[in-house]
Amino acid sequence: MRERDRQTIRQFLEDERAEEQRREEERLRPIKAAQQQFDETYRQLHEIERENIQNLPDPDIFVSPEVRQARMTWNQAVEYNQKQLRAFLKATPDLLPSETNRQTLRSYFGRAGIQIVTAEMWSRALEKLRAYGLIEERPPEPQPEPIPALEPVPAAPQQPELHDGVDFATGLPRSYTAREVERMTSREYVQAFQLYGENKPVFIDPRFA
Repeated sequence: MRERDRQTIRQFLEDERAEEQRREEERLRPIKAAQQQFDETYRQLHEIERENIQNLPDPDIFVSPEVRQARMTWNQAVEYNQKQLRAFLKATPDLLPSETNRQTLRSYFGRAGIQIVTAEMWSRALEKLRAYGLIEERPPEPQPEPIPALEPVPAAPQQPELHDGVDFATGLPRSYTAREVERMTSREYVQAFQLYGENKPVFIDPRFA
């Protein structure tokens, strides 16, 4: 097959893919438009509901059957409310105890004319108000600064063990490595370290030391 024919086939396949992609985008366009319209409608309804929850009595407010059937004096109601509020606060340690949150929760029940509130009612009210972004949340805790990884310190190159002596060929001072010392003959060893005359080693029997 000639190169020109190959190029023609490649161009044909690319045109086919481009056309298929165009048809797919055309097919999905009304679906995307409908999804965008749905999202916008949902956002608007959510905003209206948020304003209603914030300013009007909630028609769907949860009222415990225990409250509906309650018969108690004013002092009993005050004591009961305090006990239920303490239980609610203990069960929700993540709630920021700000004045804004206190006012938001109290007003939610106040607008509905409810004066006796159980721990479960507080919890359900908190859940709903949070869903509409009406609760002031705790600021995120600061994350500790990452500790930079320490670069490994390269080990210093090990220095060879050296022995000071003289060059037995020239008589000039020089140092010998342990390997060089091991390979010396006894004569070279004596010459290298001048083990003669006053420097000649004297071996003494330790019994007479």
